[in-house]
Amino acid sequence: MMGAGKSSLAKKLASAANWRLIDLDKVIEQSQGASISEIFEKKGEESFRLLERAALMEAMRVDEAIISVGGGAPCFYDNETDMKKSGLCVWLDAPIALLANRLINAKEIRPLVMGLNEEEIIEKLDELYAKRSSFYASAHMILSVNKMSVQESTKLLTSIIQDKS
Repeated sequence: MMGAGKSSLAKKLASAANWRLIDLDKVIEQSQGASISEIFEKKGEESFRLLERAALMEAMRVDEAIISVGGGAPCFYDNETDMKKSGLCVWLDAPIALLANRLINAKEIRPLVMGLNEEEIIEKLDELYAKRSSFYASAHMILSVNKMSVQESTKLLTSIIQDKS
């Protein structure tokens, strides 16, 4: 889910494992010369999801890479299946209240919650969680972000990567 800390953990994990970091949102923004919000606004979510799919397929060809995907990525096309075939998939599970707090206090407003007040953000997160949780739950591993620090998560995932290498 947005606000779970995917990008932050991915940066630390890539550094600790000495692997390449691929942040799909950044790849898409660079290729399009526009922010994710602008892409959603000008082209719509469907066009964004097609761009996301193409970027994901390209990223999965890279060996020894940590790929940070947006919260919706596993829920469209065959992304979930392809991601699981490609490598270890981890769901960063966080309580809605924590996600809402992070989104409300974020520097950048996410497209799916743009213009929403706190109550509406919580409602939107509840709705997205209901739609997406079955996709997320099929991940190889689930980390509860409210129970593990970023440092603990990084250490655990780094040890798994090193064991598999």
